[in-house]
Amino acid sequence: MLRPTQIAIPTLVRVKDGALDRLGIYLRRNRHTKVAVLLSKGIVSPLPERLARSLQEASIETVAWIEVQENDVESATRTFIDLPSHVSAVIGMGGGKAMDVAKYTAFLGRLPYYAVPTSLSNDGFCSSQSSLTIRGKRRSLPAAQPFGVVIDTAVCRDAPRILTLSGIGDLVAKFTAICDWKLSFHATGEPVDDFSAILSDGSVHAYLSHPALDLEGIRLLATALMLNGIAMEISGSSRPASGSEHLISHALDVLSQRPRL
Repeated sequence: MLRPTQIAIPTLVRVKDGALDRLGIYLRRNRHTKVAVLLSKGIVSPLPERLARSLQEASIETVAWIEVQENDVESATRTFIDLPSHVSAVIGMGGGKAMDVAKYTAFLGRLPYYAVPTSLSNDGFCSSQSSLTIRGKRRSLPAAQPFGVVIDTAVCRDAPRILTLSGIGDLVAKFTAICDWKLSFHATGEPVDDFSAILSDGSVHAYLSHPALDLEGIRLLATALMLNGIAMEISGSSRPASGSEHLISHALDVLSQRPRL
């Protein structure tokens, strides 16, 4: 039985060149004036400096600035416990680990979360799950959809090419994921949420209208991955975005001497 469709979706979405430099403006407009910033450890300059300058110019107070190295649930919980009580929003910037920890921290604190990915390697930046490790094993834990998604297309265009190709691979995998979902319906009677399936499938075709790595291609890829995160929120599962192809990929991670993204 499908659950009633009551979902949370991002309120603020900016996908454009220069969006990083306007983050402070977006926060100020939504009255989020005291923020905690969680960013990937070792993130390349000048991205942290641009973020800090954007906040400073909008008179946003940074009450915590944390470089995330580990994405275990214990570290994420400690981060939440150590947050100052007057934080009004959490910003996650960088790659998967930092954004997963930031998302989970915001979820524990019932705080608005702003996702600021610097690469587009998967659709996790706009999902309601955090991928954290518990005793060395990866687990997907409940989290919140971001209040804001801010994607600077020029930053993501200039990210390592392998990360962008990984995101394209994750997007194309939606074709087989939807097929697997429908096969499961015929084999076991598992319900299919038609709207989330159409949203997921349509997002792939949107990118295929301009499958390039220029600014427009990056904009379409970012939007498509974001819509896949929302499709998972609508259906209440990862079915619209992940099927047997992801299981095969995870198996190769374990078996391969040199695993690939």
